[in-house]
Amino acid sequence: MKKFLAVLLAMAMIFTSTTVWAVRFGDVANVPRDFWPIFTPYEAALNAGDSAGITSHGERVISYWLRGGTAEQRAAEWLADVVNHGYAINSIWTISNRVAEHSEKLGDIQNAIRFYRIALAFVDPYKALTPHIGGNPDDMEFARTLIQNKIAAHDVSVELYAELRDGSGAISFHGAKHEPGTGLFFGEPPGAGAVIDSAQKPSSAVIYVEFEKENMETRVENDLL
Repeated sequence: MKKFLAVLLAMAMIFTSTTVWAVRFGDVANVPRDFWPIFTPYEAALNAGDSAGITSHGERVISYWLRGGTAEQRAAEWLADVVNHGYAINSIWTISNRVAEHSEKLGDIQNAIRFYRIALAFVDPYKALTPHIGGNPDDMEFARTLIQNKIAAHDVSVELYAELRDGSGAISFHGAKHEPGTGLFFGEPPGAGAVIDSAQKPSSAVIYVEFEKENMETRVENDLL
């Protein structure tokens, strides 16, 4: 009998350490105990303004709640019951944005894109949660646009095209839509009036950089943002 009870206790301990229960927003008492050793280092890094710690420990917190699933899978699952998953939704939404911002600060753009995409996946669940925790759901549409713009600004590749007027040299041509055989993509200088208010969107934006005077990467990133 003792052996049987010991086996049951061991099984219960394994189950407790690997299962994440549904936790309502603000219901700290029902947060699994194995969450706090993961969250505490993140909180310490946040209070210290430690960007490297925020990104590394924040990623562990998000992974804890996702339980091996993707952000899109969990967001779709929890959207059907935001009240009983409020703690995890709020945690992932808040921390993914912070990790993305601090990844930008560290110059880790690929990591920033990855966590902005996690945040983007949780816009709708957090929007549905706001009436229960206080907040304006309409503000989340602004947040969605802001995150989409961040991803679009960072997830780009920059190539230099030059027209060889004398016909010499190799031609860089990839067969892309609207791409000329030589020269530049059709486009226009960036600006809200040109892009947002136009019925027909341009295929690209032309950004002029003064060589030997301006940093190309910085100028392009600033103009796209």
